[in-house]
Amino acid sequence: MKKVLLSIIAGALSVSVASAQCTPDPALASSPFGLFPDSLETVYTCVGCGDQSRIVDLVTFTDTLFAFEIVPGSPTDVTVYIDAFKIVEVRNVPTGMTYGTNIPETDPSYNATTAPFGIWFNGGTPPSQTTTQGCVYINGTEAQWNTLANGSIGMVQLEIDVNVRIAGTNPDLSTIIQNGSWMSDVPATLGGGLITVDSYWLVAQASGVGIVEVDESKFMLVNNYVDPATGITNISFNAPYNMDGLEFNVYSILGSKIHSEKFDVERGVNSVKFNGNQHAAGIYVYTISDGKTMLTNKMYTN
Repeated sequence: MKKVLLSIIAGALSVSVASAQCTPDPALASSPFGLFPDSLETVYTCVGCGDQSRIVDLVTFTDTLFAFEIVPGSPTDVTVYIDAFKIVEVRNVPTGMTYGTNIPETDPSYNATTAPFGIWFNGGTPPSQTTTQGCVYINGTEAQWNTLANGSIGMVQLEIDVNVRIAGTNPDLSTIIQNGSWMSDVPATLGGGLITVDSYWLVAQASGVGIVEVDESKFMLVNNYVDPATGITNISFNAPYNMDGLEFNVYSILGSKIHSEKFDVERGVNSVKFNGNQHAAGIYVYTISDGKTMLTNKMYTN
């Protein structure tokens, strides 16, 4: 399986958000490269809800493509064989929360300086390699999640630095890129360096905690809370750029429009409020439209 390095690693790195300790799901052993699940269901955080954790499973990849100028001005696709993955740093984790991987600190791959979270190793030798599995966690106490939520909602954009190790290249470039080098050891002029992924948001809600993968290039829903709505509900969405004249509508399950408003937003995660107390308990459908794309979802009130 070969893909462009940056896009492949972007997925792998997003993994760094989850719960302590964690165990990889054996049912995913034969799965293609990816993160499982793509997003996590909300786990409620409130007074009395207790401590909460987030876990993401990882299935690795064995090779990728790298555009390398063997001849200056003429990029060539080079197959890069990957035999190891490691997380270097996870930034913006709320104060006091803990995070780590399924690799215990007693594992030989752990090193406080070079591999503080351990290393995942693929099996086999290039070009006949096999993938491996891993998982990552983020743990928070009830008080920490509620502090992040701050009575309504709190969002933290996580930044994860990941390194991968080069086991070989085809054609052979070992005189330029030494086999066994980590990408951070490869000069930036050759495409090396750490890969930073910032497409995951850690979201704490007055009624729940979850990890939401936000594609900043897309007009997309993030979440609505509280749900079921017992008062003011905030519906969060991502705007890929400054957007004017967005229309927010709420419909009864029978299709009657019960609420409508227009508003402008700036680029990034925004929210629109809906007062569930003004309407009967039941199921409602809401939409947010920019005139071209319509986002829609269900909402419950009680």
